[in-house]
Amino acid sequence: KTLTLLDAKAILDFIPLIKKMSPHVDDQLQVVYGNQNWFTRVQGTDIDLPLIRSWGLKSGAFFSTQDVNASAKVAVLGNTVVEQLFGKDADPVGQVIRIRNQPFKVVGTTIHFTPDHALPIALIKRITRATIARHDERVAARGKKRAR
Repeated sequence: KTLTLLDAKAILDFIPLIKKMSPHVDDQLQVVYGNQNWFTRVQGTDIDLPLIRSWGLKSGAFFSTQDVNASAKVAVLGNTVVEQLFGKDADPVGQVIRIRNQPFKVVGTTIHFTPDHALPIALIKRITRATIARHDERVAARGKKRAR
């Protein structure tokens, strides 16, 4: 059995060495913009994953707590996804992509990304059930530095 959102919160609340915790679900999906498409890993996540993974922004912003709470359909794209869908030097912030035929507004792009070119979207129940059908649930964490 995998960890649940409640498990992740409990770990963060009760293990003092854990500084940040970010539950996320992953799936390999087709992402479409206009007549371009790219098969990539889509991650439903919350606002802490870019902090845990140290992802820097190239343009725009990462989605906010308000986006997650409001079930906003927003996405942040890595370099490879930007190049495949929009072209090498494009800035797609404000454009709308489609994931499983659902529209997602691009709110940011990263300076660099994970080796498998993941594409994070706001983690909400509607997305994890409707957009990411066969998903892999995970929890990412970052520890605090020990005092010496």
